[in-house]
Amino acid sequence: MKRTLLKLIILSVFHVLVGRSIAEQPVSLFEQFNRIRSDEEAVVAFIRSLSKQQVFDLCNQYGAAVDGGVEGNEGMLIEVALMEVKQKEGISSSDLLTCAGVDTASVHWRRLALRYASGTGSFVEKQQIDSESALRSYSGIITNTAVAPVLRGEACEASARVLVDGYFMAACGTMDRDKSHRALIRTADTGPCRTQDRKAAAFIDLVLTLAQEESTPEDVRGNSIPKALRMIIHERGLKTPRFDQVQGLSERESDRSSDPKRLPYEKLLREVRVAAAEVEKEPK
Repeated sequence: MKRTLLKLIILSVFHVLVGRSIAEQPVSLFEQFNRIRSDEEAVVAFIRSLSKQQVFDLCNQYGAAVDGGVEGNEGMLIEVALMEVKQKEGISSSDLLTCAGVDTASVHWRRLALRYASGTGSFVEKQQIDSESALRSYSGIITNTAVAPVLRGEACEASARVLVDGYFMAACGTMDRDKSHRALIRTADTGPCRTQDRKAAAFIDLVLTLAQEESTPEDVRGNSIPKALRMIIHERGLKTPRFDQVQGLSERESDRSSDPKRLPYEKLLREVRVAAAEVEKEPK
């Protein structure tokens, strides 16, 4: 009788402790958001109450829901949250690259962090981006075979955007992509432009090598690499470092016209031919 009573007491205590443990489990930031997501004002107030790191954590948790198919990738939570942080205390490219570098973070969040760190989305000030640091971070992801291909491709295209912005600043003193500046960028041969050429050459050498390696994921080889090269040639034209090698690659890959995955290379080849047909003129 006493033994049975003791067992009952132990079981009762156990259930109380388990129940208390469950009750004390913290509610995730994403769960808190889900409870109020239908109330726009409440959502904004909730985001404003969070620290910058907590907002990044919320973005990561939302990204995990996207990765798992629970949320669609068109959701605006991350964009809204980042804009609130920008207005409250500012976001740097380095902040976002740090988030993108966390191996355990969600792929969706890492991809957007890579994209926004390059200046897309107006969450960071382009003029404040440390291009050398950003390009090193992107190169590390591009060459990391353990990283998801979608992230390697995103880093590739982000690198090209950073390089193009650098050319605008070097040749025109502004990162505003005004078409009227293009003629100057395509002919400028100043010290800052030559410095930018060296950065571009390092990137182009990297992707030309990856484009010819069978181990490089197909979406990176056949989509992101030609897109990135096209972005640079579109602005720098014939003065693009390794122009001849890029031309050769685009011609070889475009010959495989029966493969629909070669379309980005066909677009790159058209851009190369437009640049090759131009006669260089000194800026007035």
